[in-house]
Amino acid sequence: MAIAVLKMPSVSEYHWRDARSVLDITMNTNTPSSHSTDSSTMHAVDAGELAAMEFFAGFTPHHLAQIARYSKRILFSAEEMLFEQGELANRFYVIKSGRVAIELNAGGRRVTLQEIGPGEPVGFSWFFNTDTMHFTARAVEPLEAVFFYGTLLREECELDRDLGYEMLRRTSQTMLERLEAMNKLLAHTLADALKKSA
Repeated sequence: MAIAVLKMPSVSEYHWRDARSVLDITMNTNTPSSHSTDSSTMHAVDAGELAAMEFFAGFTPHHLAQIARYSKRILFSAEEMLFEQGELANRFYVIKSGRVAIELNAGGRRVTLQEIGPGEPVGFSWFFNTDTMHFTARAVEPLEAVFFYGTLLREECELDRDLGYEMLRRTSQTMLERLEAMNKLLAHTLADALKKSA
């Protein structure tokens, strides 16, 4: 059975669409493809593929099936943005191949906090009821990832507390790693400033 290839909505579109609107568009497999594969494209993901990913180790088959309903496999070109700081927080990704730079807008310039690779997740602002993304995520090289409709998944977590607990354990660890990366950057920046002022 053929799988529709669909273009990822643009950053500007995400500012006025919520995750449910985007879900309606991308889950419509009757939509014809008019885009080449050098654009961000999306393909269906099943529970078996999620089970093979380290981030989802320990989830029950039932929970994996729930999560798979809100996921798509997606491709990005080098230097494409997965999302930008200040953008609507409604999704996250788990990387399958390639590298992603986690960046922070500081004083008008972009500073890299961390670089992550296969098996690692990015983009959990939505889980904590915040409106916007706290960081920018940029594809350092051609990237394959699994895209998840975070705000819809959060609704599932509110209805199924066991699912919510498993997601909370993983998202909290990821957020802690981002905080540690920011602390290291601040310490390095402060050390440089002190040297210059000595």
